[in-house]
Amino acid sequence: MGCVLFSVTEAASSAHDGLMGGSTAVSNARYAGNTRDTRDNFILATGKLRLDRRDIPSALTFFAPVRVDQEGHFV
Repeated sequence: MGCVLFSVTEAASSAHDGLMGGSTAVSNARYAGNTRDTRDNFILATGKLRLDRRDIPSALTFFAPVRVDQEGHFV
């Protein structure tokens, strides 16, 4: 087990996403040009540190709201 890097104990904004994670190549396909995505950035960074895909944590995205309805489905 690793060490805790930081903890989020309070947020003044409700626009943080701890459920969906970062962008992927498929989700960025709607944008024009060569847009790098979160998943590829994590893979690139872990490679530079001599780590591999198993070392990639789940992403916490700040200022990217995700809505969930009463039944727990993403809106």
